[in-house]
Amino acid sequence: MILALLPPYNDFLICGISSKIHQEVVGFDDVILHDDPDFVQSGLKVDSLVRLGLLATIPPTAVLGTLGSLLSERHSALLNRLANYLCSQEALTTPDTEKPPISNTPPEQV
Repeated sequence: MILALLPPYNDFLICGISSKIHQEVVGFDDVILHDDPDFVQSGLKVDSLVRLGLLATIPPTAVLGTLGSLLSERHSALLNRLANYLCSQEALTTPDTEKPPISNTPPEQV
């Protein structure tokens, strides 16, 4: 799913869509069910999961076509959820530490 165009080359920020809805990260991913108002226009064949944790950038030439579209409200909600997560302290910690995974702190002198 295309989330946004990124400068400077208008590459697409995309996220994965999967039929494995049991892998949902509750409160982060988004499930699209067959009875949702935008399911038919989405072009999906089965209940599916928008996986915000599965991101990539691709050039416009890599896009072969479109399957469908989602309601602008759903798209906006996904972008807001991703932005809020990226700005949160939770995004800056790794599972086994409380420190950010990347630091600008120089290594200690020995």
